[in-house]
Amino acid sequence: MVTNLSCIDSYGAGVDSPRTAGTQEEKVNFTIYKVCRVQWRDVIASNEWEKHVDIKCPTLESIGWHVYEDDETIKIANTLDYEDWEGKSEDKPVPYGITAFPKGCVIDVTYL
Repeated sequence: MVTNLSCIDSYGAGVDSPRTAGTQEEKVNFTIYKVCRVQWRDVIASNEWEKHVDIKCPTLESIGWHVYEDDETIKIANTLDYEDWEGKSEDKPVPYGITAFPKGCVIDVTYL
């Protein structure tokens, strides 16, 4: 097995890939999805006796590969399958672990 360090993260560190190097069918486009941080506000529902001024929507962050966006939604994946082990797609890599954010909840998207 040959370790391929062709995928470099934003800090300059190589990401190991256990796939063998050199054959045409094994070449994968590592730049199809970009890693991003999504800052978003969550919805809170209270079933207690708090006053409305005491209820605050928290700002949260999620990190993943930006796989889709339209006028209403941004979607990120937490896993990319470079070999499509389930045979679900012609395109590689296949994104899994999708989180969909309504754009009205998104504060910022920063690409890493």
